[in-house]
Amino acid sequence: MSRTSIVSLLGLGAAVLVASRFEGALSVGVVAGYLCGASIALTSGLWVAHSVQHRPDRAMRSLLEGFLVKLGVLVVATVCMRYIPAVGAVADYRSFLSAYAGAAVLILLMSTLENSRRLRGESAA
Repeated sequence: MSRTSIVSLLGLGAAVLVASRFEGALSVGVVAGYLCGASIALTSGLWVAHSVQHRPDRAMRSLLEGFLVKLGVLVVATVCMRYIPAVGAVADYRSFLSAYAGAAVLILLMSTLENSRRLRGESAA
């Protein structure tokens, strides 16, 4: 199991712990934000890892593509929670934003560390 996977599971535990301190839409927003941010960031990290392994010259392009996907998902999900009342009643957009950003940065740092080790030829695990 890679360090990124371990950190993402630890982050999920932290998000659930934080969410347990809130009630209703706030707690759902925290958990939904973390899960959404972590899943997009993990997918982005895997895309960069694939590029590093098969086309190292395109690693920076893959990193930029991942960032744009993360930003697009963030904007679409936040707009849905903010302006669609049925969705906003289930999850608070502010807690979603905070948890999403935290998850995206946490996973980005870990996956970048692993991918830089792959580029240097070291073991990423």
